[in-house]
Amino acid sequence: MLGDHRCYRLLQGVASAVFAAVLIVLGATGAGALSATVIRDSQYGFSFSVPSNWKQVPLDGSDVTALLNAATHDDPSLTNALNSEVISESSKGMKVFAIGPIEGTATPSVNVIISSAAGSPSGRAFSSAAVAEAKMEFTQLGAHHIETSIVNNRLGDAAKVTYQLSVKTLGQQYGVQYYVRHKSYLAIVTLATPSLASSQSDARLLVNSWQW
Repeated sequence: MLGDHRCYRLLQGVASAVFAAVLIVLGATGAGALSATVIRDSQYGFSFSVPSNWKQVPLDGSDVTALLNAATHDDPSLTNALNSEVISESSKGMKVFAIGPIEGTATPSVNVIISSAAGSPSGRAFSSAAVAEAKMEFTQLGAHHIETSIVNNRLGDAAKVTYQLSVKTLGQQYGVQYYVRHKSYLAIVTLATPSLASSQSDARLLVNSWQW
């Protein structure tokens, strides 16, 4: 566990957020990796890149409907689902949400959730605890091929989780998730697409371009 109930609840919330994101993820994105769109968060001072045909969704409500309508090709049911997830996950600490172009009935996505690190361990102790917690949460969600590791990259010392999850009507979904403690807060980054190769490629782009 991560030391106190706030950290435990954070990881529970993140697992729920990942599952919600997977439900709206569909579409290969590897072709866009030759150029990139930079996503920035001014509050916490981080930035990273995603494929050039992805768009950041504003979480303050401005132009969300128009952006989602365009992204979903004016599919009302998908637009409503995406809009509901933006509202729901923003209340759980989601600071960044970006989506790729629709293919089929959903879109690939990436989100970043931030929470206070108060009471949680630091360094590799945090990564080890996050690995154990994430493995338990994804197992409860019914994910398969769950692989965990502790890595050091531009995010810092991080717990990394990859998984495969079968979602009704959408088929197999592949996700990559990073848990990292940075200064006084925890950051959890999740990227998911229905293609293993695309998820791996897009995750490499994100990690290699990350800046605090």
